[in-house]
Amino acid sequence: MKRAKLIIITGTPGTGKTTVAKLLCDRLGYEQIDWHDLLKQNKKLSLGYDRSSKCYDLNIKILRKVIDEILKNNPLKIFVFDTHISHLLPKKIIDLAIVMKCSNLKKLRERLEGRKYGKKKIEENLQCEIFDECFDAIVELGVKHIVVDSSKKIVQKELVKGVSMLV
Repeated sequence: MKRAKLIIITGTPGTGKTTVAKLLCDRLGYEQIDWHDLLKQNKKLSLGYDRSSKCYDLNIKILRKVIDEILKNNPLKIFVFDTHISHLLPKKIIDLAIVMKCSNLKKLRERLEGRKYGKKKIEENLQCEIFDECFDAIVELGVKHIVVDSSKKIVQKELVKGVSMLV
C-alpha cells in the first residue's frame, strides 16, 4: 500500500523548525503535521505534563501509530513534521530529515529567553545544541538529511529547491 512522504524537521528548541516547516508548506504545498494539534485531538499522546520541564511527556508509541495512520490515509501528499523528537519515528517512514541548528549560542539563548523559558530549560537546550544531540540522533537513525544553520542567513530559494529535489 502506498503512503504519503514524510519530511521531519528536528533540532533544539529555538533553532527555527516551525519557521522552516511553514516555509516548505507555503512554497511547495506540503502539509504540516502540528504535534500540538495532534495532542489536542488525541489525549493518549500525552503521558502527562512535566511541571519541572514545563512540557508534555509524549507517548512515542502512540505518536508513531498516529503519524503512520496519517501517512497511510493520505498517500498522495507530502507532510512536514517538526519537533525536537521527530527523530524517534521509525526510519522506514522518513523520506528526508532536516536538522536545524543555531551555531550562535548567544542568539539561541536570546530566542529561548524570548519564549520565557526558565534558566534550567535554557541551559539544557544550550547543552543539547553544543553536543549536537539532534544531529547525532539523525545520523544514528541513518536517514537522508540536510543541515540548516538558522544563525546564518537562510537562502529560502535554495532551501526550497534542495528539499524539493531530495523528496
